[in-house]
Amino acid sequence: LSSLMDNNNPPALTGFNSRLSGLCSPMNEGNTTEFLTGTNKRKNENLIYLIEFCEENNTIIKHPFSHNGMIWDVTCSNLVPYLFSTISSEISDTKKRHPTIFKLIS
Repeated sequence: LSSLMDNNNPPALTGFNSRLSGLCSPMNEGNTTEFLTGTNKRKNENLIYLIEFCEENNTIIKHPFSHNGMIWDVTCSNLVPYLFSTISSEISDTKKRHPTIFKLIS
């Protein structure tokens, strides 16, 4: 694995203060590529990030949104472009997982 890594080009997803859980790409018709991911801190408040990558000018913009509970997975809908879901748990009971559906608003 180390031979596949290029030390001159670090990973694009840096600057997050926590481990990330789940990564998906919502359907998008614009000039940017978007990804959704979530933090998995052992706290009741975590973050969902909408990450926009603009290939034209090689920029990354992170939009954080508050999320209650530890995020275990983020999944984008294959049928409805603006819907995504998370699987999360409270830190007091990490074995009991809760699904939540969200709507992206432009």
